[in-house]
Amino acid sequence: MGQYEDIKSKIYQTIHRNKKPIDQIADEMGISCESLYRYALPSPSGSDIPLKRLIPLMKAAKDYGILKHIAGICGFVLVKIPRYRASKGDSNDVVSNYQNVSAEAVNDLIKFFKMPTMPNYEKVKESLDTVMEQSIGARKYIDKEHAGQIDLF
Repeated sequence: MGQYEDIKSKIYQTIHRNKKPIDQIADEMGISCESLYRYALPSPSGSDIPLKRLIPLMKAAKDYGILKHIAGICGFVLVKIPRYRASKGDSNDVVSNYQNVSAEAVNDLIKFFKMPTMPNYEKVKESLDTVMEQSIGARKYIDKEHAGQIDLF
């Protein structure tokens, strides 16, 4: 039951703790403000949000914490696929960027293991997420590069 309550907490945060007002989010989702408020309430008094409403909610609020939380519960890591606008000569930039974020993550790991404080914990999590995003971006780039190459084998 704890994981469900955590999801309700993420829904509450998505609805109430963002830059857009609730009425604007509700309008973008095509539902009433009252319905949106009910989705954020704790279980006995609130209503469950239908699955078909989760994606419009996350898009309207520009907050994908619910999706990351669900992925984590299921044992997966969610990483946004970055847009890579690179031309043929940019392979050095891809390698350089990947190397820089990887080195920064290693430094943050070392700092965390030397002093496991909450700020160091948050920093290393952020750095590791950045490495994963860069990995996905590099993979997307090399897929495009490979598609443009003629296979000789």
